[in-house]
Order: sequence, then structure tokens, then C-alpha cells
Amino acid sequence: RILLTVVVIFRILIVAIVGETVYEDEQTMFMCNTLQPGCNQACYDQAFPISHIRYWVFQIILVCTPSLCFITYSVHQAAKQRATRCWRRTPARAGRPTASWCTTPGPRPRRSPTAWSIQVVFRNALEIGFLAGQYFLYGFHVPALFECGRYPCVKEVECYVSRPTEKTVFLVFMFAVSGICVLLNLAELNHLGWRKIRAAMRGVQARRKHPAAQPPPRPPPPPPPPPQQPPHGTHQLQPEGGPAPLHLQDAGPQRGTSSPLALEAHKRL
Repeated sequence: RILLTVVVIFRILIVAIVGETVYEDEQTMFMCNTLQPGCNQACYDQAFPISHIRYWVFQIILVCTPSLCFITYSVHQAAKQRATRCWRRTPARAGRPTASWCTTPGPRPRRSPTAWSIQVVFRNALEIGFLAGQYFLYGFHVPALFECGRYPCVKEVECYVSRPTEKTVFLVFMFAVSGICVLLNLAELNHLGWRKIRAAMRGVQARRKHPAAQPPPRPPPPPPPPPQQPPHGTHQLQPEGGPAPLHLQDAGPQRGTSSPLALEAHKRL
């Protein structure tokens, strides 16, 4: 990632510093051997549909757009995680997080490998697209002599390009830098893919070596207690709505259980 950033910055510096000097007289020094009005401009437009320097500036802006989107997304996610962490750490009596709690250092927010992979894929697709477009527009060589028969030229004329050798070297250099960026993006995607594969393989091996201990089976529930039988010689009466059964002894005289009033009545009889 560091090398890729250095290459992108290096390309920006080369285009901004060296390219401006090489292409400053691009159109003024493009001369054709005719005095027909408008012929020079028509032939220049045919030779260079878009200026090299403008094409590369447009390429750099679009190629850097996925990285800028990823940085914006990462900053937004980090701020949201920080706000959530501060809110959770705020005392319950406080209505909102205080500055003292929010400024407390905490764990760094986690990066999203999926978002990084998506931006690398988009950036690599843009690099390949601009590389193909540069090849179909200019090729690998800037000719010193360009033959043009475009209207309003009355016949085929010869036009001369200024600094063709410097422009050829610059063109090949930008091809090489774009190719290096494509290779670095592919290497980054390969690294991300292999890292996920290795992590998955390590997880499988760890599960095989240390299988998860299964919880012991639950013991069966105890059997329900048997119903209590009333003692011999008693009747169990359950009144409606009563909380507990009532036990009454069987009818019949029993010794040691007669009351004094019953004995007095017996004597009178």
C-alpha cells in the first residue's frame, strides 16, 4: 500500500512539474506546410484528440477517486464507532456524552477489508481502462511527421510535431507507471485473497485440534412423589374451596374419647 501511494504521488509530481514544460507549446508549434485557414487546427485535432497532459490529469483524478471515497468512508465509520463508544461509557444520569468521556482514548476502530478490496478493484479497473485508452489513442510512439488530409485542407498536407522524442519518452514512462500500478493492485488483491484463505484454513485446523467441548446431557427430571394415603380408619373430606383436607374418625364409641357431658347423660338414663 505504501509503495502504491508513492507511485501515485510520483506520477502526480511528474505530470505537474515535467509535463507542463514539455507540452506548453504543443499546439502553437504544431505546423503544417499549408496556409489554408483552419487546416492546422483540424490536423492537430486529428493527431491529438485529447492532449496527453490533460488525459493524464483526468486519469489521476479518476484513479484517486476510489481511494478518496474509502478514506471518507473510514473516517465516517471511525467517528460513528467513537460516538457509540462514548455514549455507552457515559453515566446513566447524564443526558448526553460529556467531553471528558469522549476524549478518553479507547481501542482503535477496526478496518473493513471488504471496503478496501472494493476500492482496489475499482481503482484497478480504472487503471486498466485508461491504459487501454492511451494505447488506442496514441500508441507507444509520437511521430515527428504527421500526414493529414482532413477538411478544410484542400489536399493531403504534412504537419510537424514539436519535441516528438521527449513526448515519446514521456508517453512510454506513463505507460510503465500505469502498468506498475496495475501490477501493485493485482498483488494487493492477491494478498487480500490469500490472507482470507489462510485465516479460514487456520480456523478449520484450530477446530480440528481443539473441538468445542459439548455440554453434558441434562439429567432426567425426578419422578413425581406418590400421593399420600390417609391413615386407616379415617375418611378424607375435601370441602369446596378448602385449602387442606379434613380427617374425621369413624363413627362409634371409643374408649378414652367420651366427653364428661356424655357420661353424665348416660348415668341419668
